[in-house]
Amino acid sequence: LVWRRMNVSEHKQGVVPRLRFPEFRDAGPWEKHSLADLENNGWIELGRGQVISQIDIKEHPGPYPVYSSSTKNDGLMGKYGRFMFDEELITWSIDGGGDFFYRPKHKFSVTNVCGYLRVYSSLLNNRFIAFQLQTLHASLTFDYQFKAHPSVIRKLYTIHVPSLLEQQKIADCLSSLDELIQLETQKLDALKAHKKGLMQQLFPREGETTPRLRFPEFRDAGPWEVKRLGEVYRLIPTKSFSRERLTYNSGAVRNIHYGDIHTKYHALFDIERERVPFIVGLENEFEDDCYCVPGDIVFADASEDLADIGKAIEVVNVGSEKVVAGLHTLHARQLANNLVVGFGCYLFQADSVRDQIRKQAQGAKVLGISASRLKLVRLLLPEKEEQQKIADCLSSLDELITLQAQKLDALKAHKKGLMQQLFPQEISA
Repeated sequence: LVWRRMNVSEHKQGVVPRLRFPEFRDAGPWEKHSLADLENNGWIELGRGQVISQIDIKEHPGPYPVYSSSTKNDGLMGKYGRFMFDEELITWSIDGGGDFFYRPKHKFSVTNVCGYLRVYSSLLNNRFIAFQLQTLHASLTFDYQFKAHPSVIRKLYTIHVPSLLEQQKIADCLSSLDELIQLETQKLDALKAHKKGLMQQLFPREGETTPRLRFPEFRDAGPWEVKRLGEVYRLIPTKSFSRERLTYNSGAVRNIHYGDIHTKYHALFDIERERVPFIVGLENEFEDDCYCVPGDIVFADASEDLADIGKAIEVVNVGSEKVVAGLHTLHARQLANNLVVGFGCYLFQADSVRDQIRKQAQGAKVLGISASRLKLVRLLLPEKEEQQKIADCLSSLDELITLQAQKLDALKAHKKGLMQQLFPQEISA
């Protein structure tokens, strides 16, 4: 294809972003074009990837990346012995949920659930176009019914084009921010990996009663005590409340929902930093024994993902609030105060305990674990002084992880806000 510059009759003019670099403030409005117009005039090409299965990748091993619809790891699906492209491209997820990605020149492939955009015009900057499409894409929701096919995208999105120099300035600015986000992401991943490796040493492996790593003062303390969960905790009956019965407005009793255990609550559950909804109109249906107290463990007893089944939080602070465990949860309370507050959540994160819980899970599409099966899980307990030392160490590491996650979220929010000001945003009707 050969690109050509569009004349005035082929595009609309008159848009200016809210934020502009000083040297471009008097440069005039940006030209406005639909992706369809750009494609018809030979400036870009929209296409779709090819079917590449895991079997294909296994049968043709190699070093070349295959990108699919996932948002994780930049959409990387695997490595392949073949490649479709060796050029600069923009790709995106057709099935929804994914983002637009700028792909620098390298040998790679994209699957059939990905679209690609190839730029032919020397008046367009690939990175600039990718960033602008990210801002447009963030304002819409695509799913398995409303898919982001090239035929949909070309009619739906209108982009705004300034001079090549201004495009380059914006692309450089946002690319620098992306590099910083990537660096901070790597720091967060390193902290999480460090915690995982530390826990594998601080807690005994399956079949053992002594951890590989102990603090100096406990190296001669002997093996940890072996008990079944049912010997350490009693299970308190819970009531099931769907999301429709919950509100963040006001109420007398707060409710821990299993979905929030999976997605947002800290392992050490502190009411002062968690956003916990109220139950509507059922304040008088609970006995005093049902309310959470420090040291209680609340398990999510259902999940579609085996990796998440039985995920647990430990209540460390409820203040003056009344908090109960609700839908698809199991509520455990110590029988004899054998564990210091703050140790339990790490005990139930240990690989040997998590593996047992997964083995006790039952179900087909949705997995679940019952109170009777949870009671069979084997626990290993050190003396309270060692518990406290482990809890203090790991909670300090968790605080670092939380601070790093907050720093990363702040950078992402800054980028999002900056993009909203750097780009005019327009979706075709």
